[in-house]
Amino acid sequence: MDPLSEILTSLRLTSCIFSRADFTHPWSVETGRINGALFHAVIAGNAWIQHRDSEQVQRLSAGDVVVLPRGDAHMVTSELGLPPVSIASIPSRPGRGPVANLRYGGGGEETNIICGIFRLQHVAADSLLRLLPEVLHVGADGPQAHWIKMTVALIAQELQSTQAGSDASVTRLTDVLFVHLIRSYVSSLPSGNQGILGALGDAQIAQAVTLMRRSPEKDWTVESMARAVGLSRSAFAARFAERVGEPPTQHLTRWRIHSAADALRQRDSLSTGEVAGRVGYQSEDAFTRAFRRVMGRTPAEYRRARA
Repeated sequence: MDPLSEILTSLRLTSCIFSRADFTHPWSVETGRINGALFHAVIAGNAWIQHRDSEQVQRLSAGDVVVLPRGDAHMVTSELGLPPVSIASIPSRPGRGPVANLRYGGGGEETNIICGIFRLQHVAADSLLRLLPEVLHVGADGPQAHWIKMTVALIAQELQSTQAGSDASVTRLTDVLFVHLIRSYVSSLPSGNQGILGALGDAQIAQAVTLMRRSPEKDWTVESMARAVGLSRSAFAARFAERVGEPPTQHLTRWRIHSAADALRQRDSLSTGEVAGRVGYQSEDAFTRAFRRVMGRTPAEYRRARA
């Protein structure tokens, strides 16, 4: 896989559409905090979105998609200053499966919006989502705009379809939409941007990140990672720290521990020692110390808390 595909696959992306809304001016709705990266895709019309805490405001037009990576509370409205109603209080009409069809407003100009959630199931997902802005806006004329607009149009079409397999098609298309949105954001990043997404701008560093994710159990050293991507040790260490924002060994340790935490959460049948071996630790004591440093508790405490 290419590095971005490797990252998204390792974080286990799952997506869903939960509503298709037809709003007529004047209208204003608010949504509380949601567990997941919430998004709105504007099919037709115009709207404003306002982040509740930062009060950041963004104008939205047909073809635009906006993502709140941490599912923050926000308001979407046809006109700033209108008092909002809770989106949960609007009665829904029968729709496809769990997708609610909403209609609300004063009867004026219409705005159609598809709403959904992207969820990354892996423990390490937070480290990716924290790199994204509070409100990620991808305009109809921005990078990847053609693909995003086409994907949203296909989702809207499938939501109205009665053909067999439409539910599966909507889910897969929503996953594709997330990939296009991340592509668009990565392409807009300055060359000096740090973090896992910044690493994608350097082919050899991106390859190293991919190798770590693919095989965390390997006995990696800075020398062996540098050799695997065709760089000298010193050049690799400097470039990795510059691109990712931390040394390669620190990044590897964090990925190992996040992968271990994910395994502890998913697989009750695995012992702590077995999980340690799967992520490259031969000593259970060393694994426990590293786990506590990264996660703030021992593996046993983490497992009990998750249970």
